[in-house]
Amino acid sequence: MVKKPIRLCSRTVFRVSAAAFLAVGCIGVAGASAEAAPGPSAGFSAQTAEREGYVLEGTYGTQDRCLDVGASGQRNGDWVDYYCSPSEPSNAWDLWVSYDFA
Repeated sequence: MVKKPIRLCSRTVFRVSAAAFLAVGCIGVAGASAEAAPGPSAGFSAQTAEREGYVLEGTYGTQDRCLDVGASGQRNGDWVDYYCSPSEPSNAWDLWVSYDFA
């Protein structure tokens, strides 16, 4: 299955779970469009791609590897949520995870 990029708060990210969309506030429960979403001040830093509550777990050479590690960690209970974003300036992928088990 080919994962397609989506626009999220003025940045292209790849995501497998809708939970992060709600955590960032880019779409509401009713499913507001990305165009109506709040900008980078809503818990999202364009400089680091870090969202509030997420920490950088690692950097991987491919998007698939990043997503595999993220899913594995979530499945094993190592973290609650994750997302992958392009690492700048290289062609690598950063894995951001949330340890918020509350």
